[in-house]
Amino acid sequence: MKNKLFLSLVVSLTILIPVRSQDDVNLFDFWKYYSDAENAMYKTSCSLAFQQLKERKEVIAQKETRLPG
Repeated sequence: MKNKLFLSLVVSLTILIPVRSQDDVNLFDFWKYYSDAENAMYKTSCSLAFQQLKERKEVIAQKETRLPG
């Protein structure tokens, strides 16, 4: 009797609980990012260097130069 009750409970819960579908994961969006793993370090270093150069340029633009005389 307990087995039938348990089985019917499991079946009813499986039917009544709405099934959640998985998110639509599109791997092709990330494929381009990971397809060039050899150059990942280069790209990371360049991104950091370009950001630092941009910040340096902004700091230099705020400086005033005094001419002697």
